[in-house]
Amino acid sequence: SMITIQDLAKSCGVSVATISRAFSPNGKINSHTRELILQKAKELNYVPNTIARSLQSKQTNSIGIIVPEITNSFYFSVIQRMEYQYREKGYHFVIGFYQRGLSCESDIIENMASCRVDALIFSPTDRESETVLKRCFPQGNILQLFCKTYDEYPSLVIDDIAGTANAVEYLISKGHSKILYYGEQSRSVGYTETMKKHGIDISDLYYPSYFLEAFDAGECIKKANPTAILAIAKWSESVVSALHRMGLRIPDDVSLIAYDDVEWTRMLDITTVSHPLDSIAAVSIEILLKGLSDGSIILPVHKQINPYLVIRDSVKQI
Repeated sequence: SMITIQDLAKSCGVSVATISRAFSPNGKINSHTRELILQKAKELNYVPNTIARSLQSKQTNSIGIIVPEITNSFYFSVIQRMEYQYREKGYHFVIGFYQRGLSCESDIIENMASCRVDALIFSPTDRESETVLKRCFPQGNILQLFCKTYDEYPSLVIDDIAGTANAVEYLISKGHSKILYYGEQSRSVGYTETMKKHGIDISDLYYPSYFLEAFDAGECIKKANPTAILAIAKWSESVVSALHRMGLRIPDDVSLIAYDDVEWTRMLDITTVSHPLDSIAAVSIEILLKGLSDGSIILPVHKQINPYLVIRDSVKQI
């Protein structure tokens, strides 16, 4: 059975308060007594309860992070980078997964609060969890990552519309005008505006996400017969497998840019829109740790980071 602090106090012949002073880095206690207590604790395999200690100090040095899509490998590369940089600052991550239809964001936020995390990083898509958030976390201890739904909490977003526009400009500079867009709705503005600016008609070329349930990537490619495709986030995988099934080679038959520089894009030598992961991590730390140390954020900080193109070998000049 586990040795309690009471057991240890009894076997050392001191009070419980003396035991907890011995384990507290700045507890006022005679050094000889501390030595004896620590020695005895070692013999009895006593483990001090850090949770109880953190209840007193009010800080657990942990950050809760809610991952919105388990299947999105981009999130994992971000978290990996963040975890590393936060660890260097003495914080560890408590990770929660939000799966639409299976779990509810407010429940996960409540769980995070009951784990007593010092701060919360999450990607809200709506304001459903507003009451729970306001009850559980101070304003400066929340960071919205990749989407900004609450103006009153700090946010760190990526300018995906600019990223999409850049990719389209690059394809046009390589002589392409039959550029198919396949994927997420909100960043498609970068595509539609850029094509319009160059006077290119996009009927039959534009497949934003609200259509995607109804369309198979292969169907869209057959119908559009494009010379180039801009495929967004996780949808780029279905585009690549459709091209493969159709016997179309990249870039000989069709040029391709994938949005998000994930591992398989590097393996297949695909040009991508990429994100500066290290600066995402560093800026998030800058925003959050300031909130944690001040405890008072007068104005929430809203930062935006720009993606950039990584040129590989999947776009040919025509």
